[in-house]
Amino acid sequence: MLFEKVKGWGGQTAYREPILRVASAGDPLWGKLKEVFPSHFMPWELLEGSRSIVVFFLPFSREIIESNQGGYYSSREWAIAYVETNALLYEISKDMLNLLEEHGYKGVIVKPTHNFDEKELLSRWSHRHVGYIAGMGTFGLNNMLITERGCGGRFNSFVTDAPLEPDSRPLGEFCLFKRGGKCKACVERCPVGALRVEGFDRYICYKHCREMDLYFGDLPKTDICGKCITYPCALGIP
Repeated sequence: MLFEKVKGWGGQTAYREPILRVASAGDPLWGKLKEVFPSHFMPWELLEGSRSIVVFFLPFSREIIESNQGGYYSSREWAIAYVETNALLYEISKDMLNLLEEHGYKGVIVKPTHNFDEKELLSRWSHRHVGYIAGMGTFGLNNMLITERGCGGRFNSFVTDAPLEPDSRPLGEFCLFKRGGKCKACVERCPVGALRVEGFDRYICYKHCREMDLYFGDLPKTDICGKCITYPCALGIP
């Protein structure tokens, strides 16, 4: 269903092959996530009796990723991909939940974006962290989740009471820098200095993303940048 929906989508955005993984609502990492982000929802807070969390990743085409590699402003192709993919992610989630409901199960969709605390700039439900728990990949220096098809794309997830088989997590790091390498491409490409080896200033980052929203004023909300996810780990594990 996931692959058919992506192939049949009528937008301008082209994708590579999607990835789908499952996490268990009983995974101990949920407790650790709550310790780090106390405001983050737990699966059972979204759906009583939750058993599984389904997360999927739509990787952008090489052409879209390469269009956003240079310059200060995000490319128009990247901006359009953001808008169209948010809509597609929601439609895919609805279709999968409808299928589960036909078999007697319930579920709750968390929208793809803009579900964060605007003061702390922390997500109440991070699809990337859900992806990590589900074994989809590991976090890079850029704070993005690097999957087997890279980090150049978008995630979404939903909670269900269906007893689905959870996936295992990878054993090693996918990020070149975290593997002991010297790659700092994401830091070097941040146009406003928000991303550093020592840490990440989400307020500087979001201010720049808001600037992009004004820049693409003819499009729906596009508080984006994406410069840090268009280099070595954009298309796969480097």
